Amino acid sequence: PTERLAPPVIWLDTLKFRLTTYFIKKYPAYDFSPYARELDRIRGALSLGDRWGAKREMGVFLSMLASRAYGLGGDAAEELADFSLQMMPDEEFGIVYPGSER
Repeated sequence: PTERLAPPVIWLDTLKFRLTTYFIKKYPAYDFSPYARELDRIRGALSLGDRWGAKREMGVFLSMLASRAYGLGGDAAEELADFSLQMMPDEEFGIVYPGSER
């Protein structure tokens, strides 16, 4: 086969699923669509095998949470950041979220 298969990215799928179900229901006043789009950018980079691009976009995602971009409240941002850090594989994305213990 000339086309290589994209590696499974279960952690990213789980993160996006949780974002588009649990967080939207728990925090209906906030717009999570910019965060979902950023996860799509991460997925795109990973599907191309661009590890640096994926790491950069994950940094953008975490920075968005840290700055409470798009009017996201601190409660939702902190919970989503904590969940994101639990899901991200440390060996791929050794990114420190501002205020985290990592």
